[in-house]
Amino acid sequence: MISREEIFNHISTAIRAEFGADTFVVSERVNVPAKLPCVWVLDINWTPEMRFTNFELDDEQYRSTYEVQAFSNLQVGATAQAKSLVACAEKAFRQLGYRMSFNEPVDNPEDTSIKRQVARFTRFVGGADTINISDSNT
Repeated sequence: MISREEIFNHISTAIRAEFGADTFVVSERVNVPAKLPCVWVLDINWTPEMRFTNFELDDEQYRSTYEVQAFSNLQVGATAQAKSLVACAEKAFRQLGYRMSFNEPVDNPEDTSIKRQVARFTRFVGGADTINISDSNT
């Protein structure tokens, strides 16, 4: 089975490689990011797909969904930076077989000077799946 830690490590490594080692990447929700830019990589759904359950009721496949929230407070270009952070995460998720299912800017009521972009990525995961990182962007 694909490890959630391996997925997070792959995504966070890709983001830090492109935006710098000091980019704050976390795997849990926080009300106010400790520093910016910040990217949340949240495992929001890991549920069995009933149509892939065998006669012994063993779960054969799961739907895995991650949510990425990117935050930026640049004086100029905050929206562009948040979108770029999500684009970087999308490329890394595609390498793992995930596809983007949502990508929109969202208001940040805690601090309106911080721009936030939210995206979701989904794929089916079989019980015997391992991570195969592809260079493909398809």
